[in-house]
Amino acid sequence: LGWLAGEGPGSADLCAEAVRRFQQLSAPIAAKAVEDTAFYRHGPLLSRTDVGFDAARFSIDTDAFHSLCNHRAAQYPRAMLATATHDHKRGEDVRARLAVLSSIPDIWEEQVKLWDDLADGASSGIDPGDRYMAFQMLFGAWPDALDPGDRGKLEAFGDRLCAWQQKALREAKLRSSWQQPDEEYEARTLGWLAALCDPARSSELIGHIHRLVIDTHSAAQANSLVQTALRYTAPGVPDLYQGTELPDFSLVDPDNRSPVDYALREAMLAGTVQMHPKLELIRTLLAYRTATPELFSASGYDAATVTGIRADHILAFSRRCGAAELRCAFLRRPGRILFQSTAPVPAAEWWGDSMLSFAGTGQSLSAREIFANGPVMVDLVA
Repeated sequence: LGWLAGEGPGSADLCAEAVRRFQQLSAPIAAKAVEDTAFYRHGPLLSRTDVGFDAARFSIDTDAFHSLCNHRAAQYPRAMLATATHDHKRGEDVRARLAVLSSIPDIWEEQVKLWDDLADGASSGIDPGDRYMAFQMLFGAWPDALDPGDRGKLEAFGDRLCAWQQKALREAKLRSSWQQPDEEYEARTLGWLAALCDPARSSELIGHIHRLVIDTHSAAQANSLVQTALRYTAPGVPDLYQGTELPDFSLVDPDNRSPVDYALREAMLAGTVQMHPKLELIRTLLAYRTATPELFSASGYDAATVTGIRADHILAFSRRCGAAELRCAFLRRPGRILFQSTAPVPAAEWWGDSMLSFAGTGQSLSAREIFANGPVMVDLVA
């Protein structure tokens, strides 16, 4: 390891060249092995297998999160924070929706078994792992406002899914590959997937998928807003990938490089079209960063003290620099709580005796008041 760090014996020039080549090759090899192979094979929950992810770490608790943020604030305060790129496998809001499933595994298991029966999965000749990941993508990437009876839009969605499916099969290198494509297996799989998006052949299945999308909408929206807010408030420099100002249900490239409707976004900002909550949150947080840049670039990080019956559902921290302070609180694990709910936040009475206390304030705040208006509370005190 010392030699690869440039500290080994021998010619300094040869050592530098060897280290340079190792560094140039190691990242692409790791990317090809993990992100472009293993992540197309490992599919228990596809929101956990994307660029830069560690599939071995399924989740972390709030203490671990605070520890990582403290380290980041101290060592890498200007490192990039990204939730979407030109190379992501699933859009950030696909992952936000899929993450809901980790809170309702019993419901998800029941649904997948039903869908597989309706899709004749057992007799399809398609690998169970491929079917399971396809069901996740059908649910996770279902476009906002897609009516299950709209055949044209549903077929367009199916075309996008088939493009993803072919790439996924070849990247996984189990049943097909770029070098030796199994055209027969690919055709069978793509035909099966296309049939699932045909209301004339799969209306009952489509109805069940759409029902689960509706039932999890509030929890998925909560996850999306929390994910967005963390990108702008945790230590680091936020990066907003093109189009993700609004919900992004894109798939792997080239789908995630589709044209962006900037006119719609401009109309929302101008007030001529109702603004989406995600864009409104981004605008607010960017205004905070503009008003107090030093608070986000050089401030510390302090975990809030959270108590009460729902403490495990709250992530809260503050950042201070001089007289400026940013107080943040977020709803965690909303899947079970908000299942079939019409609002992205639990009812006030659900919070019970849960309280928050931000560092240095000596004041306790009620969770039911903090989350009265939504799953995200970000307050700038300057």
